[in-house]
Amino acid sequence: ARLRDHSSSTMLTTCYRMNADLCQWSSEQFYHGDLKADPANASRRLSLPNQTLEAPKALLPEPPSVRIELDHDENRTVSSEEADLVSRLVNAWLAAGVSPKEIGVVVPYRRQANRIRQRLRVSMQAPAKISRAITVDTVERFQGSEREVMILSFTASDARFIANQAAFLFQPQRLNVAATRSRSKRVLLISKTMTQVAEQFAGNGNQDAAVFLSLLQDTSIVDTPTF
Repeated sequence: ARLRDHSSSTMLTTCYRMNADLCQWSSEQFYHGDLKADPANASRRLSLPNQTLEAPKALLPEPPSVRIELDHDENRTVSSEEADLVSRLVNAWLAAGVSPKEIGVVVPYRRQANRIRQRLRVSMQAPAKISRAITVDTVERFQGSEREVMILSFTASDARFIANQAAFLFQPQRLNVAATRSRSKRVLLISKTMTQVAEQFAGNGNQDAAVFLSLLQDTSIVDTPTF
């Protein structure tokens, strides 16, 4: 950003990763609407070879971007509730035929990454190499990678902690990286408390929180899956 302010730059306007639906939010928020999905991947959708009729909406190819709001409180850098749901979602996608190498989970804190890896190891009725094939990591370590389906676990639900960490949790650059790793499907897991804090900050003129809130508003809310 500093170099851009002191020199000329050239923007690459074609996205070869995300489908058009996933590309839209990032394009509007960060690239003046100029970033477009290449025709080869614009209509790309998640393939579920073993899909069942009763599959929860959160798992399905449509809509490509969904969010699930959870009722948990007083969590800071780790949330067992979100880790458990990540585990259930991942196992359901594996059962539906998604390759473990095409599933990724991005989190703000290393403690949450460790908790999710632990849940996956315990829950999977499969060789350990399958759980290791699923990448679970922080935004910083996930930068540059991509997966067919991505889960974003925002983790925190302690209002005071979220307010104190707002500059980190709502930072647009980190949010842009997290939201643009998926090719076909993006699932946001977020506490209702974090949504409320974002709304309060945005209402008070915090631009970072407004960008964060725009991602939530651009994403279809679905019920918490029961499986």
